[in-house]
Amino acid sequence: TLVFVHLRDAYGSLQLLAEHSRMPQFAEHKRVLEQLNPDTLVDVSGTIVRRPENMTNDAEKTGQIELLVDKIKVLNHAEPLPFSPYIKSKL
Repeated sequence: TLVFVHLRDAYGSLQLLAEHSRMPQFAEHKRVLEQLNPDTLVDVSGTIVRRPENMTNDAEKTGQIELLVDKIKVLNHAEPLPFSPYIKSKL
């Protein structure tokens, strides 16, 4: 079982990959990852690895790598915003 999440910070974004085989408490971590929203603050540890050649994303600066998650902890859960500050639109 795999779970993919995009982690965003001031420098850009990074794809996180959680694999059942790497995480002893996968069910708990999977539940946390699936409930994240864009503004939730998390502490993630793992190993940076090169993505397989057929899965790279040249449109992103970090599209050649991903983080294999060992552990994730929610530091502050953010409630969903009534609008998205990440989508540009004309008011």
